[in-house]
Amino acid sequence: MSIEHYGVYLARFQFIESNAYKIRPVVIASRPRGKHKIVLVVPLSSQSEHEDVDVTLEAWQTSGLSKPTVARVHRLTALQGSDVLEIVGQLEPRDADKLKQALRRAFEL
Repeated sequence: MSIEHYGVYLARFQFIESNAYKIRPVVIASRPRGKHKIVLVVPLSSQSEHEDVDVTLEAWQTSGLSKPTVARVHRLTALQGSDVLEIVGQLEPRDADKLKQALRRAFEL
């Protein structure tokens, strides 16, 4: 499977609080790198509480999501490409631009 930059995917995502995994929607924030195809992903959530760097997606429906969604930039994490399971959709350009800006703020670039 090809992993697309700013694609919306389902992925095996490990929670910070435990070793448990859950299948979660994510946005791919980097191209796959290295022999394990490591990608940076931004977890997505339908919960409205968020940090100042998180992004509320405006075009969540056309991105393949079923509920209003927040991109949890503050929870940016790396996954192996094998943990990225299937594509759901692609971020619309305006949401991709907002996400790029939030990533710059998060890294203080």
